[in-house]
Amino acid sequence: MGLRWFRAADVDGDGAITRQDVVLMSERYVRARGIGPHSAQAQQMYETMRRFWEAVIAPADTDKDDRVTSAEMTQAFAAMFVDRARYPEELAPVADHFFDLADGDGDGAISLTEFTHIFGRLH
Repeated sequence: MGLRWFRAADVDGDGAITRQDVVLMSERYVRARGIGPHSAQAQQMYETMRRFWEAVIAPADTDKDDRVTSAEMTQAFAAMFVDRARYPEELAPVADHFFDLADGDGDGAISLTEFTHIFGRLH
């Protein structure tokens, strides 16, 4: 996992990814896209990011302090990608849905602009 991605996902800059960071990413995306915060599309993004937290980020919290450090995330991603059997059931459904939502113009790619709608500018 790249340090730049981690720093972007650590929205509040406290050195760990928390549930609140994931909420902030969702809110940032909704605002940047000009979507009403109570619209069906916004609710879909909030749900996708909640599932992203539960399926991808939270399981990496090995010390169960509700904060996922860069070291914890790196270890979890390495394990997930080594155990290919876990990918289709744990990450693929969330990643696919996240991609569909993030690809705002539907061109099959997430542009830098679309990426920054969710994560903000990379540090």
